[in-house]
Amino acid sequence: MIEVKNLTKRYGTNTALNNVSFTVEEGTIVGFLGPNGAGKSTLVGIISGQVTPTSGRIILNGRVLEHVDVKAMEAAGVFLVTQEPMIIDNMTAEENLMLGIWPNKKGFIDWKTLRGNASRMLEGTNIDAKALAGHLNAVARRKLNILRAMFSGGRVIILDEPTAALTVADRRQLFDFMHKLKATGVTFIFISHYNDEILEICDAVTVLRDGSLAGGSDNVSNMSSEQ
Repeated sequence: MIEVKNLTKRYGTNTALNNVSFTVEEGTIVGFLGPNGAGKSTLVGIISGQVTPTSGRIILNGRVLEHVDVKAMEAAGVFLVTQEPMIIDNMTAEENLMLGIWPNKKGFIDWKTLRGNASRMLEGTNIDAKALAGHLNAVARRKLNILRAMFSGGRVIILDEPTAALTVADRRQLFDFMHKLKATGVTFIFISHYNDEILEICDAVTVLRDGSLAGGSDNVSNMSSEQ
């Protein structure tokens, strides 16, 4: 689904990312692992369109993306869900889910359509559509951001350190949710620096170190936490 070839990003004399290549298959969860300063943030920035690469190519479904920016990547179905959920606390869950794409009729918000769409998207998530987002727990807020990206056309969801501040139980709930979406064909790029998370949730892993590709595996089940 996504093929990245020879991505490089330089800031003056500093090379933040050096000649990185990888492939992400549709309907998989691919982990990017590495310590702070490994280049994960730069890579996320490029794939999500927030950072322009110095060189290299991104190929999506066989098509080379000529212009890599946020608008182009989202139009291609690639969305970034940041570590801190972008939620407006004094809006309801359903309003947040449709944020920026509220349906309208004759210049007014079409609340019936909005609520119907939200109800379908939130089914089975245990999220109360009428609840104020500020009252939702951490995992529900992350779910809401993922669903909002999907409703906007996202089929490749980049999760940047999504388990920050989550309890073990919350993490398990989030991972179960990701597995359900994966079964429908949604693809995840999962950024973490925790080996155990990668082994638990991912199908494949790419390891970065000092801005370069340091290794990886197409089959995480063959790896151990010591590797």
